[in-house]
Amino acid sequence: MVEIPKIFERKIIQLKKPRGSTQYFITLPKEFAEKLKAQKVDSLLIIFNYGLGAFPKNKPKTEEALLTFLQKHHEFKELFMAGDSHE
Repeated sequence: MVEIPKIFERKIIQLKKPRGSTQYFITLPKEFAEKLKAQKVDSLLIIFNYGLGAFPKNKPKTEEALLTFLQKHHEFKELFMAGDSHE
């Protein structure tokens, strides 16, 4: 049985650095972070345009696999491109 992905809302945290630049943060859901830690994953690939996705980088070809998946599944590609003025 395939597990349905969980959807969480996260607030964007804005921090001003002492030299004037700004950094933006979002927190990970605790359950997701704990699973990553248990699998010794300490890095995520972030994809974004209109949408934002985060995927564990636990294998050397994770980025290539993610791009291949998006090319084959146009619905996901369109979701991340929605609202993009460069279409």
